[in-house]
Amino acid sequence: MRRIAAVLAALLTASGLVASPAQADTDCRTSPVYPAGCFGGGPGCRAIPYAQQPCFTVRGRLSVANGAPTFRLRPDGTRRVLGVFGGDADAASPTVLPPKVRAAMTPAAPGELTPVIGSFRVCPFAPERAGWMRPVCIAEAKGVAPAR
Repeated sequence: MRRIAAVLAALLTASGLVASPAQADTDCRTSPVYPAGCFGGGPGCRAIPYAQQPCFTVRGRLSVANGAPTFRLRPDGTRRVLGVFGGDADAASPTVLPPKVRAAMTPAAPGELTPVIGSFRVCPFAPERAGWMRPVCIAEAKGVAPAR
């Protein structure tokens, strides 16, 4: 029975459904997590423990958009949009993008940042809510390349 539990835990960790101990250390949030209707706090809003909104990995396209937040992540195979904020829950934070991602988005010639695709480890600031852009921060990115 213990062996089955160990194999199941290994499979869930490998699939990204459960955070491994190394992944658990990778959390970009420095601001509390709030319910979607109270993002950013306010009267009557209580913070949610980070453990209830764990970080997860998503493969998708990161691009620049008009409005706030400036950076939007669209997971592959969905119509969802994740709004990218800095770890302090500020859309204008200088650390909103990891350096590796910013370098991949920066064009060779002066101009606008280009969209990229890759696997992004994101940490949500609010629970999932249908019809709402979910605020997240990017903890790390792998396989980042310019989108075609």
